[in-house]
Amino acid sequence: MREVPEVSCMRCRHHAITHELPFRYRCDALGFKSARLPCKDVLENSGLPCQYFAPRQPGDSPRSKA
Repeated sequence: MREVPEVSCMRCRHHAITHELPFRYRCDALGFKSARLPCKDVLENSGLPCQYFAPRQPGDSPRSKA
């Protein structure tokens, strides 16, 4: 059985925090904002962990684009 890596937006290079209180979290890969971590929305809606997860690399920093 193949082990599925744990997906967490906080460790993903596509994740960003917005300044919009109702939609604090943004996924640049999927192009949407959410009130909760986008990986939770993806898992709930598709039944699969996010397929766009890409680990942050050294030097990557969370960016905030409104």
